[in-house]
Amino acid sequence: MDDLEMARAAFIRDIFGSSDIEGSSHESLGCEDNSVHLVDEVSISNVIHEQDFNIVSHPIPTIGMSFGSVDELLETYRDHAKEKGFAVVIRSSAKDEDGQLKYVWLSCDRGRNTYFEKHSKRVNCPANVRAIRGGDNRWLVSKVVVEHNHELIPDLSFFMRGHRELNARMKRQLQANERANIRPSKSIGMLRIQEGGPKNLGCTSKDCRNFIDASRRLGSEEGDAEAIRISVCPVRNETYGTSELDRLSLRV
Repeated sequence: MDDLEMARAAFIRDIFGSSDIEGSSHESLGCEDNSVHLVDEVSISNVIHEQDFNIVSHPIPTIGMSFGSVDELLETYRDHAKEKGFAVVIRSSAKDEDGQLKYVWLSCDRGRNTYFEKHSKRVNCPANVRAIRGGDNRWLVSKVVVEHNHELIPDLSFFMRGHRELNARMKRQLQANERANIRPSKSIGMLRIQEGGPKNLGCTSKDCRNFIDASRRLGSEEGDAEAIRISVCPVRNETYGTSELDRLSLRV
């Protein structure tokens, strides 16, 4: 295994081997024939070979640049991060006396010190961008640190949590397929075809399965609540007429 493959394997252990914030199950990883595979039906090697290398460059924000909003700054930095091979988080922020945001600190998601050495991807990476809100309500970049203290692997940006998201249309499609009793594997496969391949899906198969499971739990809870409501709702007694609760117009 060459240095690049070793770096990729180490990167994947950092990302997928750590504790999952949302409680998602960890994906099994393995190495075979110099390629790394995800058990949830997505092959990293296939995605890497399918990458489109004609990418428009997204430069990092520089000191003195101004943005109309924090979202615009965050989107610009995230585009740069996705191209370079890392993810971005909002590390800190501050508000003024009126409760308006006045300062924001964006950093690499591998910043800060490690809490648990064996189960954290944090390596105290110094890369960050800081900005303050000026008198014209525009955001001015005040500090930029470009250097990272870890390997950057652009080919794997697709799998980073900061770059994975199910849009509203995809969620509606998964919910509709679930109501039609279509198996999750086929439902996810249909999404891949519609989006033009795994690299355009914007998330992993595991993300889709987690959303389907969450939708099922929500539907089950709503069904239980309806059953409870029906069981305690006052009914009209054919012998004695309207019940006392009905007469008082009480609702459960």
